[in-house]
Amino acid sequence: HQQWPAFTPPRWLGIRPPLTHAAICTATLGPGATPLGDALGALARDGRIETPELMALQGLWPDSLATPVDRLVHRVIQVAGLRDWCDRLDDPAQMRADLLRFEAEAAAFMDAHRDMREASGFYGQSANVFLGWLENKVGLKGEDLRPNPAGAEADGIEIVTWHASKGREWPVVVVCGLDHKLDPRAGTFSTKFPGFDDLDHVIEQATLAYAPDFAAPEATARFLNGLYPECEETARRLLYVALTRARDRLIIEWPQDDEKVEPPLPITARRLLNDVCGMKLQGNQITVGPANFASRMTICGKEIPASFEGEGRVRIESNYREPRFAIERRAIGQLAPVISPSQTIATTRPLPLQIETRPISAGVRLTGSDLAQATDKGTAVHEALRILLSRPDLPGRVSQHCRVSDAEVELLGQQAQALRETLTELGYPRLHIEQPIDIALPDGGRQSIIVDLIAEGTDGFMIVDHKSGPVTDHLARFETYWPQLAAYIDAVGTKGAKAVDGAAVFWTETGELTIGRDQRSIA
Repeated sequence: HQQWPAFTPPRWLGIRPPLTHAAICTATLGPGATPLGDALGALARDGRIETPELMALQGLWPDSLATPVDRLVHRVIQVAGLRDWCDRLDDPAQMRADLLRFEAEAAAFMDAHRDMREASGFYGQSANVFLGWLENKVGLKGEDLRPNPAGAEADGIEIVTWHASKGREWPVVVVCGLDHKLDPRAGTFSTKFPGFDDLDHVIEQATLAYAPDFAAPEATARFLNGLYPECEETARRLLYVALTRARDRLIIEWPQDDEKVEPPLPITARRLLNDVCGMKLQGNQITVGPANFASRMTICGKEIPASFEGEGRVRIESNYREPRFAIERRAIGQLAPVISPSQTIATTRPLPLQIETRPISAGVRLTGSDLAQATDKGTAVHEALRILLSRPDLPGRVSQHCRVSDAEVELLGQQAQALRETLTELGYPRLHIEQPIDIALPDGGRQSIIVDLIAEGTDGFMIVDHKSGPVTDHLARFETYWPQLAAYIDAVGTKGAKAVDGAAVFWTETGELTIGRDQRSIA
């Protein structure tokens, strides 16, 4: 069999093979190198392959759902012995660099803003969502390149614009064009966004700005003057990008001063370095703020001065390349799983004194062939209720997005309307759908949780959690979910300005609502 194309992200993991195939690949092509015949024989005989690395990976399963993806990737690499395996392959440096690329992708996934991920169709932070996120990046320009273990992006010279250099890095960078004018130009359109706090209305609040080009220069100047602050801010960001691309050495071309003193002064990177950074060249020294650095300066035109021809060139031997520190082995500390409220199994908060169940709508049980797993059905129900509660005018979008039939969408729409009306009758007319809340963790870190629904009344909140599974004994099931609900109550109670009056579970399969409230304050 051929060499397993391991650690070539994101193609390798983007395929997402069935578990059986993944187990065979890991056992036969991975660190243990189990003979293929033995692996297939064990699979046919026992229904499973028991190798040390697979058993170690199986041990991660109980805590995997509560472990952030970046920590989970660290643990998988550690228990499967993948770092040591890299050292035994044909190109250890490349293998380690590929492995680090995979870890970097996991970190980037966790750092990506939740709203931006959801806008791309990726909901949650589970391992399956991460794999789908990787698969989506396959084929994007520059995303599927293997990292160079020597730390260089290319064995040559790349000429790129400042814009195109964003996200890139090179050992040596020469920044040119500091005298290029970045002034606002007449006859151009620009888009302005007042903010991104409310992503549902970003487009509605956006405006188009146009700077007309009049025959009279003074008329054009009046329009352009209002665009100067924005263009200067853009120039600062662009200059920052250009100056931070170098890993080892940054070389700056220093153009001659334009000597203009009358406003409006041109916006150039050279002026920004002068005015903002206090960078000046005088005599044989460079001044940056209060610090002075000795230097040799040569005033020249476009051609290389003759004095440079006789000087010896600095050469770096091809074998003198220090590897990146990242591909050196580093100790990984003990990683404890993060227990989110949905994983909580105990609480000191007592059950509410009043617990009642009332039918509010017809039940919905999804039967689509595209939703074979219970978790898939639960996700579809939650997504559908999120859309129908927040945008009841968009029922037509639910069927395709959630992979449910039109008849099921109709029933889910009735449930959303009944839930809204019931909460209004209870005194909680304002709904906060899938509200993210930042909570402190016992290990000193923080985690963002998402509460399905927080209903707000004049004096307090009611927390509602959707459950899609079957239910016969509502009180017993409510008690099993009480630790999770209590954790939500604690989280909302510390963040909100009002008391939390109680918590409820909406059973989507039966269309019933179980409400738990106390006479005493719960907040």
